[in-house]
Amino acid sequence: MILVRPLVLCSLLSACQHAYSVEIVLQDSRANPVAQAQAYWIHDGYAEKLTPQNNSIMVPGDTGVLVISAEGYQHNGLVLGNSANDDSRSERLITMRRLGESGGKRYQSRTYPLDPKLKARLQSVVESKCWAQVKAKQLTNLAPYAFQFLGHMVPRELTAYLDNNSVDQNAAGMGRQAAIRRLASVDPTAALEQLDAFKDSMRKSMMISGLLSSLPASSPIADTLELQFADATRTIDQPALRLASWAVLAEYYIHKGKEDKAQTIIQRNLADVRKLPAGGWSGFPRSLFAALIVNDQPDVARQLVQGIDDNEKARAIGRLAFYARDPKLVSELLGELDKGRVIGYPYSTRVLCELAKGFPEAAIENVKTIGEAKHRAWALGLIAKQISSSHPDLARKALVAAQTEIDSANAARLKTFISPGEILAGLLPIAEELSPASVDEMIWQSVWSALPHTRWSDGGETFSMRMTGVAAAVARYDAELASALARAVGPVIQVSGQFGAKDAINSIVLQEPESLVAFVEELPFTGPNVRGVEAIAKAVVASQEEFWEMVSQPRFLQYPNGKFEER
Repeated sequence: MILVRPLVLCSLLSACQHAYSVEIVLQDSRANPVAQAQAYWIHDGYAEKLTPQNNSIMVPGDTGVLVISAEGYQHNGLVLGNSANDDSRSERLITMRRLGESGGKRYQSRTYPLDPKLKARLQSVVESKCWAQVKAKQLTNLAPYAFQFLGHMVPRELTAYLDNNSVDQNAAGMGRQAAIRRLASVDPTAALEQLDAFKDSMRKSMMISGLLSSLPASSPIADTLELQFADATRTIDQPALRLASWAVLAEYYIHKGKEDKAQTIIQRNLADVRKLPAGGWSGFPRSLFAALIVNDQPDVARQLVQGIDDNEKARAIGRLAFYARDPKLVSELLGELDKGRVIGYPYSTRVLCELAKGFPEAAIENVKTIGEAKHRAWALGLIAKQISSSHPDLARKALVAAQTEIDSANAARLKTFISPGEILAGLLPIAEELSPASVDEMIWQSVWSALPHTRWSDGGETFSMRMTGVAAAVARYDAELASALARAVGPVIQVSGQFGAKDAINSIVLQEPESLVAFVEELPFTGPNVRGVEAIAKAVVASQEEFWEMVSQPRFLQYPNGKFEER
């Protein structure tokens, strides 16, 4: 009997499967050979490094994706096994463009990838699973989520059910909150009527806060909501909760340009806020009021956040920096954020985007306070978006700087949760807006930056997950490449686990429609799957732009929306 070691067996199988080889010839735009390139062939769930000979790369197979990097040139690549590249030829040519050279493929965003019939089928499947949970004789601990998801999809039907049936208070509350948020964008009056169902003052004030922040200033119910917010806040028994609610209302007034009303709230309550202990939950209203006064009383504001628990300190300092308007003070506060904590990165990014509105150069300069290159890239890209209209030339420079930071992140070879490629792919919509000619190169740089050589890994589930994230973001522009990447890394449909929501969104973009519907039909409504089911519930009612934002947004990160945090 002959024993074959697993690695040898895999090599033999690979050799049989990829008996057909393709030679790739590299040249520049003037037909000069390009040497000293690096290349990876993505296929069968992993990335295989290929060694070019002079200006030629021999790929031992005719399927998958080839991605190439060469010093002084833009990233480029090739989808193997597609008709556009003429499979009948054993030799193909790739033209490498020098850095700054134009001539790349021009892209435009695709429309929403789900046709109406498929959207309706997906929504019907998710609805039926949720209604089964809601109407079960004995509610499970997952039932509140079913109510919540129905609130996303069918708010009127759900609220009618809640009005006519005796339902667990917690489950009903989650469902009605989701329904109110959904109704606020389509029928504000109906949303207002639903508030009467909330008897708890704190919960009611939170719901009104969410409604107010989502409504335009001209909304016919805005004035009524402001009065109801104040009435609900006055009846909150616990002082810390009541003061936090007053701070939220004052913050709303500032955003709406009603400074006089905000100042009235601050003057009436600041003395009580300063009496609250710094530790525990009381630190939250202290940090809220600190942010309200940071521009008029910066010393008092900084005193208010002293002593706040360590796990809340980053958020408190980040909030101060977000609302501060003095670039010097913002810089000082950013320097106080713990650079060793991942939580500091999103706070820093939100602060810098806000600072960029009035001081774009200062915002770009302060990106250096962020400790890791790929997060600096994310911040630079979002600053570029923030100033794209007011300072387009500076915005384009920031976007180029973001790409440079991604190269630095690749060189660092850090083992982290999120690859530089996923972050750069999340900036593609910004590149489309600012510099459409750069989208082609950024797509291939994103693919290159998600390769295993940047993450100390040779393949497997981690590689598949991260490259799938890139593929989903790329699908907005190049469906063929996205599909080829998905096939090459072999992703399965997945909606469970830590990243279940993002995996579900990626599946909507990358999987064959019939396979996706069949999978969701068989999917049990269990704990590990809940976040994925929620993502699908939101996706089927999202607008085209909302959906693509869900697709492009990398794991752990968010696009700025002008707020320090959602409530």
